[in-house]
Amino acid sequence: MTSADSLRHDLAGLMQRALLPPRFPVRRDLEVESGIGSANTTVSFYDHIWVETQIFAAAAIRVHQTGLDGAWTASGLRQMLRALLTRISDPHAVLATVADLAPQIRFDAALARLDVVSGQVSIATKGEAGARLGDGTEAFDGPSVTPGSILWLTAGEMPGLSDDKVPIEGLEGLVKPALQGSAGVGCAVLYKTAAKSNRSATFVMTNDLAGIPPLLEDIGRFFLRQSLDEEAVAGLDVALDEILTNAVNYGYKDGNAHEILVSLSVESGLLSIEVRDDGGPFDPLSVPEPDLSVEIDDRQIGGLGMHFVRTLLDRVEYKRSNGWNVLLLEKNLPPAGGNAP
Repeated sequence: MTSADSLRHDLAGLMQRALLPPRFPVRRDLEVESGIGSANTTVSFYDHIWVETQIFAAAAIRVHQTGLDGAWTASGLRQMLRALLTRISDPHAVLATVADLAPQIRFDAALARLDVVSGQVSIATKGEAGARLGDGTEAFDGPSVTPGSILWLTAGEMPGLSDDKVPIEGLEGLVKPALQGSAGVGCAVLYKTAAKSNRSATFVMTNDLAGIPPLLEDIGRFFLRQSLDEEAVAGLDVALDEILTNAVNYGYKDGNAHEILVSLSVESGLLSIEVRDDGGPFDPLSVPEPDLSVEIDDRQIGGLGMHFVRTLLDRVEYKRSNGWNVLLLEKNLPPAGGNAP
């Protein structure tokens, strides 16, 4: 192998690994487990994104190319699918649009769009691809799935799951055996329970500082929909800006795109905010609090941002879970029509 061939091979491997999304975080409503078959020889990938607050999309894709050319094609296809899924609600129309815009791309695909509140699911497949429930029956487009249902999306040669019951080790215990010796790609989605409809929301941004202002605007609109007292939530945008900026600046060193999730819920006079990122382990609460009694010029650099967060919130807690940094923030809210304490 020449040096040029070696470079192409290495680049193809790096690009194929960059196609894959970060591991799906632990959630009450969904569990996702995906993988590429051990005998797969083409460029294949799986993907999952939140296209709206309560709309989740997942895909299993196999491109009919190999090497660096296949990696280039797959990378463009992934970005195109993501963009279309945020603009077009029907997966059938998404695949049709790809065929119109890029007829030269030959690929197999299974797409699903799930409303985590109603359980309504839309499914589309192309080529050698399938969508089945965990018990092996075909998953049809249109009807709702019930809590406990497993949706198995596949592209290429991929067997069904061995059971429709999740083993004690989780969804991974069903997906891993299916990948052994197979030549395709699979994505399993377990619909665990319906999400709350109007008092909770999840917002997603990539690890790019430019994504912070629009995300904070979305959160501000959520506060307005909940009719939250302005004084009670004053400053939360600044606190979240600090937390998200730290996550983007210090959490990632691989140069790849990652997702940061911000989940909010309002219940029984309590606003809960959970910030998740799959960057390197980092507990922001470990940063020493600044000595405010010292003159500004003599203070140790750092710590003021998290000091503001601690002061503003009633509870701040950190944990490392399943490869994700999880920061839980809680704020007590005044009674409706009352004043903040």
